[in-house]
Amino acid sequence: MNTTPVVPAATPATPRNLPDHFRDLADPRVRRTRRHELVDILVISICTLLCGGESFNDMEDFGWAKEEWFRTFLALPNGIPAHDTFNRVLAALDPERFLECFAGAPLTLLLKGSRTLVAERSADAAGACLLSFNTTGNPGMATGGMGDVLTGTCAALAGQGLGLFDAARVGAWICGRAAEISISNGQQSEESLSATDLLAFFGHAFRELHRRT
Repeated sequence: MNTTPVVPAATPATPRNLPDHFRDLADPRVRRTRRHELVDILVISICTLLCGGESFNDMEDFGWAKEEWFRTFLALPNGIPAHDTFNRVLAALDPERFLECFAGAPLTLLLKGSRTLVAERSADAAGACLLSFNTTGNPGMATGGMGDVLTGTCAALAGQGLGLFDAARVGAWICGRAAEISISNGQQSEESLSATDLLAFFGHAFRELHRRT
């Protein structure tokens, strides 16, 4: 069985991205007082929480730190909202309506382990589930920092246009294959392998993936 992930020649546009899920959410603020788009506030706050932030101050700090990236898909007419803006707006939202915005969202999960699993729930009415089983990697990857490298790789692939499911599958395969090459080339052993060792062999892994597809 061929378990190599196939990189789509052209990935169709995702019908609904994170900002789109909040387009129809009612803004609780008076129109004349709105300096920041509701969607901008919500997306920055959610991304902050996903990356380990906890407070409204964290949301403002994270927004400024990633402003260049956020501007690639958010309006940000007056820059990054202040921490008290996040506080006021999030407190004023209708929690039930806010939760409904996530109900139809596609969900991609990556379960990192000795054989990584990637699953995605589609946003259609049938709620179909896609499942991918990764076969690359070795026990040497059970060390600190591997998850960070995997996350960064998947995020970079998604930023280059792959859908989240494909980005997760390809990212898991690339990281695992780079670890295998590092050991097979005699550069490292399973006991000495570190997360940074993978980076030197990403090029090898990507070239191999392209040859297979």
